[in-house]
Amino acid sequence: MIRDLSKEYDAPMFQPHCTLYSPVTDLEKAKDVLDSMELHPITVTKTGIGQSDVIWKTVFIKLQNSGELSTLQRDIVSKISAPNPTPYSFFPHISLIYKKMPAEDKASIIRKLDMKDSYVMDKIAIVKTGDNVESWESAYAKGLKS
Repeated sequence: MIRDLSKEYDAPMFQPHCTLYSPVTDLEKAKDVLDSMELHPITVTKTGIGQSDVIWKTVFIKLQNSGELSTLQRDIVSKISAPNPTPYSFFPHISLIYKKMPAEDKASIIRKLDMKDSYVMDKIAIVKTGDNVESWESAYAKGLKS
């Protein structure tokens, strides 16, 4: 879906993901934390489709903030965040497109979507991000085993 929307609307292509924490300022510490954690795949549930004027949430799948997802997110933040970090407001979602566009285009995308009701998160990654989505790169990735 992300690839199709990217082509149709001339928007940047990116890997599907649910951001648990951002920004990671100490890459080595973050890698060590993830390596030390016993992580298992998590099934996340769609609660709806949303859109906003924030480019990082142009059109997105809203995810239920289950106990398992919430616990994972809190554990990662508590172990990775620097002292006095900028607060990260966790809003579980999977973005489908990053692009400034009129509300009518976003509504049209939403009307056409046929998305699954759940998704398995079976990998965790640290991604070097920035304003230029095309330059994002995975700095570390770990597959999760049942």
